[in-house]
Amino acid sequence: DLLELWGFDAGEVKEMDYQTIESLATKLKANEKLLKIAEMLGALKPFWQGRLREKDQVGVEITDENYFGNDLLNIHPAELVELADPDLEDFFHLKYAEESLFCTRTKVKIKMGEGPVVIARDRSGSMEGEKEIGATALELALTNMVTRDKRATAHIWFTAASEPLEVVECLPRGSGMQAKRYLVEWQRDGSQKIILGSEKTMSYFEAYVHIATQGRARGGTEFDPPIRWGLELLGQEEFARADAVLITDGHADLPDETIRRVNHLREEKNINFLSVLINTGSASAASVKRFSDVKLVSELTAETAGEIISSF
Repeated sequence: DLLELWGFDAGEVKEMDYQTIESLATKLKANEKLLKIAEMLGALKPFWQGRLREKDQVGVEITDENYFGNDLLNIHPAELVELADPDLEDFFHLKYAEESLFCTRTKVKIKMGEGPVVIARDRSGSMEGEKEIGATALELALTNMVTRDKRATAHIWFTAASEPLEVVECLPRGSGMQAKRYLVEWQRDGSQKIILGSEKTMSYFEAYVHIATQGRARGGTEFDPPIRWGLELLGQEEFARADAVLITDGHADLPDETIRRVNHLREEKNINFLSVLINTGSASAASVKRFSDVKLVSELTAETAGEIISSF
C-alpha cells in the first residue's frame, strides 16, 4: 500500500536493492509516530484525489481589492467629487497626505495549483506532538498530490537561525531525476550556503520516508532563513512560479528587505504564499500577514488540512 500510495512508476521499485527496501520497511514498522501520520494520510486521501479531479477550478482569479491610500490611478470616483467642490478640496488634499483616500483596483491572480510547491515546516520544540504529526501529514499529502500532477516540491525544515536548514527537493515525474537532500547554513556575511558533503540523491520512496521520519522537533523559531532559501529556490528553473507554504505555530519577524522581496514576487510574478498558523495568537497572524495570506487553525485535523489541500 505504501509503494502504491507514494507513487513509484513502473520499474522504479526494481532499481532499489532488497536490503534497502527491507531496512526502510523495518524503520516504518517501528515508528509509532509514522503510524499516526499514516492514519491521518488515509483520512486526507479523498481530499487530494478530489482536487486532482477538479482541474477545471485551476486558472485565473479576478478580484476587486478595496484599500485606503493615495494612489491617484486607483482612487474611487466618489473621492474625486470633492475636488470639484471648493469647500471640500482641502479635505481631499488632507486625506491624500494621510493616505486615507478610498481606492479600488482589480487584481488578476493565478490560483494555486498551477506550478511547483515550496513547503517550509517549523520543527521547533513547540511543534512536538500532535502539531508535528498533523503538519507532517499535511506536507506528505500535498507532496503526493503535487508529484502525481507532475509538479516539483521542495521541503525546507527550520528551527532557529543557528541550526542548518534541512532541504529535500522532489523533482517532477518524467524529468529523469527523483529527489535530493542537503543542508543549508548561514554564513558570517549573512549569506546562505549548502554544507559541503551534505548532498544526497534519493529515490521518491526514500524521500517520502525521510519526510515522514526525519528528526524530532527542537529549538526555536526563525522565519528568515527558510523564507530566504525559498526565494533562492524560486529563482531556479525547476521552481519558477511555485506556490509557497509556511507551516508553523510560532511568531518571528522578518526583515523589511525579505518582506519586500516576497511581496515583489507575489505582486509581479503571481507567486502565491500561504501561512498555516497552528494554535497561535493575533501577534503571529499580524506578522505573517505582511508577506502572505493566512490560514488560522486551532489544530490540524483531517478537515482543516483538507481545506488547505483543496486550495492547491
